[in-house]
Amino acid sequence: MCAVSVAEISLPPNPNPRFRPGTRLGEYVVERPIGSGGMASVWLARHLPLDRPVALKILYADFAADPRALRRFYREARSAARLDSPSIVRIYEVGQFGGRCPLLSQLLPGKPFRTSPPIPYIAEEYVPGMNLAEYLRRRGVLSVRQTLTVLGEVARALDAAHRAGVVHRDIKPENILLSETGRIKVADFGLAFYDEENRSNDLTLTRAGVVLGTPLYMSPEQAEGKTIDARSDLYSLGAAAFRMLAGHAPYEGGTPMSVLLRHASADVPDPRRFRPEIPGAVAELLIRLMAKKPEERFASASELAAEVARLEKTLFGKRTDSEPNENLFAEPAERFEFAQHLGAIDATCQFRNSLLEMKSLEDSSRGTGRWIRRGAALISVLAAALLAGGIWAFCRGPNPETAAPGIERFDSVEEQWVFALQTDTAAAWESFLRFYPDDPYWTVKAKRRLAPALMDEGRTKEAAPLFGEFAAGHAEGLAGIPFGLAGQAWVCAAEGNAARAASLLSELRKRAGPLDPQTESLVSKASALVRNLP
Repeated sequence: MCAVSVAEISLPPNPNPRFRPGTRLGEYVVERPIGSGGMASVWLARHLPLDRPVALKILYADFAADPRALRRFYREARSAARLDSPSIVRIYEVGQFGGRCPLLSQLLPGKPFRTSPPIPYIAEEYVPGMNLAEYLRRRGVLSVRQTLTVLGEVARALDAAHRAGVVHRDIKPENILLSETGRIKVADFGLAFYDEENRSNDLTLTRAGVVLGTPLYMSPEQAEGKTIDARSDLYSLGAAAFRMLAGHAPYEGGTPMSVLLRHASADVPDPRRFRPEIPGAVAELLIRLMAKKPEERFASASELAAEVARLEKTLFGKRTDSEPNENLFAEPAERFEFAQHLGAIDATCQFRNSLLEMKSLEDSSRGTGRWIRRGAALISVLAAALLAGGIWAFCRGPNPETAAPGIERFDSVEEQWVFALQTDTAAAWESFLRFYPDDPYWTVKAKRRLAPALMDEGRTKEAAPLFGEFAAGHAEGLAGIPFGLAGQAWVCAAEGNAARAASLLSELRKRAGPLDPQTESLVSKASALVRNLP
């Protein structure tokens, strides 16, 4: 099956320079990597004069020589630095390290060893904890109260930004940080722009070879390349909130373009189709946020914040000072501990770098030593792969309780879900159901994943009864019937019964309302098989 990657850290296309713990960069000492993005890697560092931790954002070498990328990188700092809100990550400093070679600077401090080009950086507030995307990968979904808390905090942050003339343009779970003290902060103004001097549609400063925004959460007007304003951020926040409640983005597809087209033209989905217990007022709030026309959304972030506060009070009563966000999010067992994975990440980086180096050797090697160099590169790749696997196994630790070879039972249903989602095989989902059979919510979600996985592996007879449960309304009730019918059509088509498959697809088309992405995928596969049958 095709699944969107949910890796906790994305490796940069060119992770140069490769810092090591203790590397001195100007007034900063690098401690460890904490993330990466489309243009820069992020490192935990210590600012020596003030003895405080900072997040040091380092522009990739590929972009450092690109004037457009540099302008965008430094504009991020200017955008965020002019904002004054406790819900926005603070910018401390922006500049470039003078090109001192990190290794030689350690061996011979004070010597002016230079590199080319210099290293552009942004030093910003370090927020210990995790981002919302990581939290969702562990928990699957948020409660209604948690979702309203995030909406309110982010709305207040956006209100401060919009009042200063700054539109974020990339609101998504990855850019919403949950600190260990319960604070919620908005980060990464890399796509932000000033709504002044008629520069609101200056795309040349934000392209730099990088996609503008994130397709899963992009507003229709942004997807179509139109002039945008603060209401575009509200749409993205609504799409992110849908992900918090429903467990997936409002629109999904096989390609970024197909997702963008759905944002521009598809009906706004109702989150109650996936979680019927969501209050109607909350569902209507999300639907209004994701209205296709900007004028049909909230007029401002402050208006949204006021509506969220009203809903919180109506549904849950006024929160007291003794009940901070920390009690809603900060569960000790779910802390994101990065240190235990550092070895595996370093080994994986070495593995990936070895692949790049091997390709470079293959492209450039000519003559006598070509095969020797290629063989040496291949050996380094295999060694790094074995090292990464060994370190990962050591960090995970043994667990004797398994449901299938190589599949362990995790300590929580959320962790088991993340593992199954990343593995996305029938064995992984069967193990999930065997380990955690008693929670109806998770059971239904797992069966939705298991049935297509069985079909992809040719296990049609095992998939058929699962689809039958949904078609009969036994799983998810009315919301699951279209999924079940589509699955049954796929089964019939796979067994060569074109007439029955076509009949089921016809019945499905008569049902009102748009289909969810999983069901549409089943319809597509069934239809393709029917077309190829005699």
